[in-house]
Amino acid sequence: MIGEHMLHRVVREQHPGPGARVADHGRGAAQVAIGGVGITARVVGGSEHAPEVRCSPGARLNEARMISVVGDACGASLAHGLRCELHAQHGLVLLVGLEADVEVSDPCGRAVCGRVVAVPPDAVHRYASEGPMVGFLFDHHALPPAATFARLAQGRGGARRGRAAKGSPQAAPWVVDGAVAAASRGAIHAHRAELERDQVLQGIAGEVLAALGDGMPPRPDRRVARVLDALRDPSASRDAVVAGTGLGEAHLAALFARDVGVPIRTFRLWQRMVSAVVALRDMDATRAAHAAGFADLAHFSRTCRRMMGHSPSFMRAALRRPAR
Repeated sequence: MIGEHMLHRVVREQHPGPGARVADHGRGAAQVAIGGVGITARVVGGSEHAPEVRCSPGARLNEARMISVVGDACGASLAHGLRCELHAQHGLVLLVGLEADVEVSDPCGRAVCGRVVAVPPDAVHRYASEGPMVGFLFDHHALPPAATFARLAQGRGGARRGRAAKGSPQAAPWVVDGAVAAASRGAIHAHRAELERDQVLQGIAGEVLAALGDGMPPRPDRRVARVLDALRDPSASRDAVVAGTGLGEAHLAALFARDVGVPIRTFRLWQRMVSAVVALRDMDATRAAHAAGFADLAHFSRTCRRMMGHSPSFMRAALRRPAR
């Protein structure tokens, strides 16, 4: 690995400007600040004394920005100086501050602050981080460790009255410590200089998921499980799915809210929103909205802000495009 001073010198030669400084260094790469602009410098060849360095200009250091990758049952993001709107995601969220605490607050303004903060599914919240932050979103229906970990909120005495299914108590965010916090921070810091690589973010998400534990949560009613699977397709007919269970609509609605935590309509809307957000990698917001079954862009935009805390345009800018 080349030394910090050598990498610094090469970057200055390629990007001359006042006030250059190396902000982070490791594994042959660095984040370098030059005149308030972030530069990602990576060694791609050469020797220790004559390295070949590729520099990629980034956003200004005081601008909020985020990059995200999405997998089958989880997503991961790297954000800098980010604040979001009040929202509720139907999945387990884990937020890890790299240099400063993450603050997560509820609709009443009550906040928790810590280097690692967990947000249970469907908890209405907003978050803010003054420095870099890595976030994970896990599908707790498809990933048992995430479901088991999310249930910890119920045992921490952390239920708060808030906007939840049918007025039920809303589980509150909490500061994570112990083995899960250590594993999360350790996995991130081990790859600190490579966090902007898709494969690295996805790999860290897998390590964090493994650290959540291996317990099995209670299984939902088998008819509810069938509905969950069917509604993952945003084009599925709700009436046909309900009829296929053999239950009355009111009975199924009660079972679904009990086992899933949200009404059928809310879960279906979440699945459509996720489908539309993923589609943003390949198309504009209007086409993504229609492909996922939204009536128009305005409906998708409202849903995205309410469930993700950001606009579709922000999410589209953050999402990595698939390799061609």
